[in-house]
Amino acid sequence: MTIPQLFKKIVPFAKPYRQLIIYTLLLTVVGSFAAQINAFILRYTVDRINDLMVAKEPLSKGMYLVGMISIILLIKEIVYAFVQFGQKFYGEKLRIYTHGTSLNPL
Repeated sequence: MTIPQLFKKIVPFAKPYRQLIIYTLLLTVVGSFAAQINAFILRYTVDRINDLMVAKEPLSKGMYLVGMISIILLIKEIVYAFVQFGQKFYGEKLRIYTHGTSLNPL
């Protein structure tokens, strides 16, 4: 069975739950991007602190940078918590709605 054939068989079962599926997939995409932010921010932080050390800048500039990065990461974690909650909420709602629907015709 090819992928297009598989999708054709699934569409009738998924159509009534289209909005829930779309919301869950959108939150999954946002969550996957949010999970990647840490690596980019930490790389930027290390590079900036290294630049500050090479330029012999005062400690206050480094502490300001670390404070701002901490705030950004905290906000990202709060947003990520809401995204995860949304994923679980819509996923469970989808599971509850489809619980009575059997994909097996037997």
